[in-house]
Amino acid sequence: CIRHHRNPMVEHRDLLRTMTFMASDPSSTSICREQCASAVYNLTCDEDNREKMALRHVLIFLIALVSNEYRGERLSQTYAVKALINLSKFEKNRKCLANEK
Repeated sequence: CIRHHRNPMVEHRDLLRTMTFMASDPSSTSICREQCASAVYNLTCDEDNREKMALRHVLIFLIALVSNEYRGERLSQTYAVKALINLSKFEKNRKCLANEK
């Protein structure tokens, strides 16, 4: 089980910020975006992490991935959708997501 590795990573908000900013950079490769989206999705698989991850930069990154901005990056988009679904399971996160539209 990798759960014990997920919780400490979420506590490092700078790590999440750096990862999402790096993947959002226009010069980043599709592989970089895919790996970051995969990591964010993996972190959202733990219910304890979901509330902590409703951060503006994380949500903007995920929403941008599922938009038409990154056409052709189906795996990245799949991870982003799954992460958004996980994050939306808490009411507080749904409100935050609604505000980011």
